Amino acid sequence: LNKKISKSDLKFLITCADKDETGKMDLYEFSLMASVLHLISIDELHSLREVFTTFDLDGDGSIDVKELGRCMEKLGEEMTVKECEALISGADKDQDGEMSFFEFVVMVKQETMMEEMSEHEKEL
Repeated sequence: LNKKISKSDLKFLITCADKDETGKMDLYEFSLMASVLHLISIDELHSLREVFTTFDLDGDGSIDVKELGRCMEKLGEEMTVKECEALISGADKDQDGEMSFFEFVVMVKQETMMEEMSEHEKEL
């Protein structure tokens, strides 16, 4: 990965990636973690983990359609079930019907990059 990672950050990354809670990362979890580390710093990852945790209402390590809808409603952004399903489906790389933490990070980063590109185009 060409990054120096402290032991505590490595434990944090494994906890974030280990969706099936085996204490280990499988190949899919590792590849997703590696992809995320190319997009974002460890500090940003910690911040996004806090946001993710507020959306993960049942604490199971993923965000489902129901949780997404409730959280968006609390934020004043009403979303239909179909809109929530579409958002999760777009981020759900392993197609389990839910959004894991790293899938959430990739989605947020993609949205941020799209917004930045849009702002840059307006300046041109």
